[in-house]
Amino acid sequence: MLQKTLSRQGKLMSKIYKWQVILLVAFVGIVIMFMMLPTVIGEGQNLADIENELTNNIADRLDELDLSELEEFEKILNGGKVYEGGAGQLIEDIISGRYSSNPEEVFDLILTLLGVSVKGMLPLLITLVAIAIIFSVLKGLSSGFMSQSTSELIYFVCYSAMIVLLMTSIAGLVKTTVDTIASMSKLMNIVFPILVTLVTSLGGVVSAGVYQPMMAILSVGGSSIINAFVLPCFIATMVLSIVGYISNNVKLEKLTKFFKTAGGVVLGCVFSLFMTFVTIQGITGAVADNISVKSAKFAISSYVPILGGYLSDGFDLVLASVVLVKNSVGMCSVLIMISIVLAPVINITIFLLGLRLISGIIEPIGDKRMSEILYAISDNLTLLIVAILGMAFMFFLMVGLVIMSCNMGV
Repeated sequence: MLQKTLSRQGKLMSKIYKWQVILLVAFVGIVIMFMMLPTVIGEGQNLADIENELTNNIADRLDELDLSELEEFEKILNGGKVYEGGAGQLIEDIISGRYSSNPEEVFDLILTLLGVSVKGMLPLLITLVAIAIIFSVLKGLSSGFMSQSTSELIYFVCYSAMIVLLMTSIAGLVKTTVDTIASMSKLMNIVFPILVTLVTSLGGVVSAGVYQPMMAILSVGGSSIINAFVLPCFIATMVLSIVGYISNNVKLEKLTKFFKTAGGVVLGCVFSLFMTFVTIQGITGAVADNISVKSAKFAISSYVPILGGYLSDGFDLVLASVVLVKNSVGMCSVLIMISIVLAPVINITIFLLGLRLISGIIEPIGDKRMSEILYAISDNLTLLIVAILGMAFMFFLMVGLVIMSCNMGV
């Protein structure tokens, strides 16, 4: 009797144990299903719905940005020929992938600018050669019966005519350089606040703290250094070169090289220090911000029960929309900057090469000093090209770092 009772109790305990195991397994299964529910729903979500939501987020981000100044600047610049639909349309086309740079159009544009520059230079170059030929003819006719002082007088008259023509063109190049630097500074003042705002909205607090003062230094300090020091150095080199080749008795070559070297060294130091500091600080800030964004995403998905996956996916879509807008604004500003810089650089380069060509042509037919002054002036013009390209390169560096910032968090 006792054995039967014990046997029944054992069977009952066995059944209870089995039901406990079944209930435990069912409970664990339900918990796992709830944990995987956001992921399952996310995987089953229609791709078209995700694209629509991303498109709506992008449209919202663009509506929140004030692009009126950038669009107005783009319209004024070069008669509004940067992009047919304006800066806002350019940003939208870059985001959607509709914009693509056609190499043939770029090549045609460069050829057009080269043709315009050469056509504008031809009258001056022909006149310089004509003056050298006239001087050679007069010197040959008068060599048998005119004194040395008379020959020097003829040289001074021809030399003065050449200098007047050259200085008129060079004054235009200096004005072009000043206007180009001012346009670049204005574009920086318009674009950089937009980019810093977008970086901050992505959680790039450290990067924004680095970029904001450096952008101000670049837009204001860079142009101020070029206008206050580099351009005066260039003008000094031009004046000293002109005076130094009036007579064989005046030697100013070393002083001319000093001012040219001083302007180049200042530009080199400013560019090097700026690039080194911005690159190191920008990369460090970008890494710190990416870690912060990833930590925030992990916290949302891990510590918010059940809905954490939904919130994390929504957070990704918002970040993706802001990143696309940020990078598109950066690319738009780069294209506008290229349109600002391209024509002046080509114009100065063609002028420089033209003077060197004429210097070689008139060397055997004119006075040696005429050939040397043309070559010296062309050599001094490199300072203007370096100033424009250096300013543009620092802008490209800043925009490139901003484009790379906070992208890893998405």
